Amino acid sequence: MWNRDSVPGQPAPAKFDRSGFANVNGIRLYNAEVGKGSPVLLLHGGLAKADYLARQVDALKAHHRVIAVDTRGHGRSTPPACPAAGVSANVIVYPKIPPADRFPR
Repeated sequence: MWNRDSVPGQPAPAKFDRSGFANVNGIRLYNAEVGKGSPVLLLHGGLAKADYLARQVDALKAHHRVIAVDTRGHGRSTPPACPAAGVSANVIVYPKIPPADRFPR
């Protein structure tokens, strides 16, 4: 049986070099990145947010450009107008995230 005391604690938030928002279809989609190399897009699950991916970010950032996103209605991203728009709807908009050199400083 699930016991709240047996759930591991949340790791420290992921450290990113750049972060910002992409305005996509009326939603402010939070995105952050760190590292250089081939891009890796990290998607959090369930009721999480990009900050929860610290261990994955740390493992990948030495050799990859790691991009993490708070999906619609999670973390710092605003919710969609249609509640049925879930994670699959996010995947469609990721190509619209600005390149690293266009993130706000």
